[in-house]
Amino acid sequence: MERRQALIAHRGWSTRFPENSVPSIAAALAAGADEVEIDLRVSRDGGVFLLHDGTLDRVTELEGPIGGFGSDELRRCTVRNVDGEGLIGLGLPTFRQVHAMFGDRITFNIHVKEATQADVALAEVQACIGANDEQDHYVASDARTLEAARALMPEVGRCLVSDRTEPIGPLLDTALALGCERVQFFVGNCTPADVAAAKARGLVTNYYFADSVADARELRKWGIDAVLTNDIGPIAAASSGRH
Repeated sequence: MERRQALIAHRGWSTRFPENSVPSIAAALAAGADEVEIDLRVSRDGGVFLLHDGTLDRVTELEGPIGGFGSDELRRCTVRNVDGEGLIGLGLPTFRQVHAMFGDRITFNIHVKEATQADVALAEVQACIGANDEQDHYVASDARTLEAARALMPEVGRCLVSDRTEPIGPLLDTALALGCERVQFFVGNCTPADVAAAKARGLVTNYYFADSVADARELRKWGIDAVLTNDIGPIAAASSGRH
């Protein structure tokens, strides 16, 4: 039997819905995602919100870094849909909100984005995820953030995320030194031999990203365990044999 590849919805179903939003996560869950990747950043007053960029300009009507705004402003702000249309009142969700809504239904790949505020974001993750959490949520980030995550909540899984050019050998060494269960490769920065080396060392392999059925199938041939995708619907349907 062909090995099944896990599918991770990158920022939810982000080609069809506002990324890192409640609708995007709900749609990814309905489409058949195994996991949802989300990005965490911290507001002026210490709120932990889902946001990829360092600034709000691209995905909301607000301008400037998230650290310049309070939680109430972020919860009520107008979020841009994928076509650029403003969705009045949708707002940015907090991690606590999405964990309460979806945390017992799907695994979160939690990408802590801002190293200088990582302690705040990690403390919120710890507060929401109990030791007996059944969904095996895990923190995905750079080495510095994962070291802090290991110290604060060693029971929560860790995934070391590579960048566009990082040498794979040292990446695997660092992942094992940090006690990571997973490593996340970046598109174009690994080969099938690198995947085999990671698996030989006991690491689960994530790959960012594949947005076509053909690319996901090719990565399965490489031995990739879990692929991140922005377009979860068609890839999940093909994986399950649905049309």
